[in-house]
Amino acid sequence: MRYSTAISTIEQKALVFFCLQPGRQFHEREVARETRLNPASVHRALKSLAKEGFLSSERKGRMIFYELDESRPLARGYKIAAVVFSLEPLVEKLRGITDLVVLYGSSIRGDYLAESDVDLFILTSHEDEVFDVVIDFGRGFTKEIKPVIHSLAEWTNVEGKNPVYAEEISRGVVLYQSEYYGSKI
Repeated sequence: MRYSTAISTIEQKALVFFCLQPGRQFHEREVARETRLNPASVHRALKSLAKEGFLSSERKGRMIFYELDESRPLARGYKIAAVVFSLEPLVEKLRGITDLVVLYGSSIRGDYLAESDVDLFILTSHEDEVFDVVIDFGRGFTKEIKPVIHSLAEWTNVEGKNPVYAEEISRGVVLYQSEYYGSKI
């Protein structure tokens, strides 16, 4: 998995991993393998995150399994931040070929599950190129990315015909907005 430059410590990377897979338990070796981080560093990070209350732990035989402690008041916030930070490398690739990128749905509410997808709304005049970039990025991403890609003209038509969907998009988090798009609204 590629990380935002804002996610730099082993603890932060481990917490992002657990936030993107809520409700799932992992042994430290699984975390090290999935994150491609040093197993000894992961061991220390998981112990620290559990001690601080970010993760809960359960001993099964000789192994300890960890999972995100969603009973924490800020767990939803951590989950939202994990998705936003994790999408930062994708958003960087979309600059220059998109006018608007909006994260919406369960990802911005923080109530997503491990099997939930990531909903992205994208306005662009380069639909095929954007689709290819998103699909390529998605191959290395923990969650399935579901892009909805429209041109500005198409979106104006859809927006008028489906106000409930337009409202859902408007409640989303803008990850990127071009100067061109900003001048059109």
